[in-house]
Amino acid sequence: MGPNPACVGLFDVEIEVPGEVEEWVAIPSGVASLSAATEDLVALIVGEVVRREDGDDPVVEVRVGSDILLIEIPNRRSELSVKEFISFRVPELQLYPYDL
Repeated sequence: MGPNPACVGLFDVEIEVPGEVEEWVAIPSGVASLSAATEDLVALIVGEVVRREDGDDPVVEVRVGSDILLIEIPNRRSELSVKEFISFRVPELQLYPYDL
């Protein structure tokens, strides 16, 4: 939580997953989603892999709805396939509002 008080309303935000995603699971098909918090984790994310590099770059592009999240996945990247759905949990999400 930042120093500014929360405001109610509709905002355009960039969603950032800080840190690396160590654990993920491939799922046969799915609907991309960002689920609410659980006891020990902030969010469960299900998304479609749209791009990954074969080199040293750990960044994977994952589509969630109409948005693209840039996720750092350092392990088992070679097991990811474009158009495959994956599921992963994260302990923290950071939101950055912006104006269009």
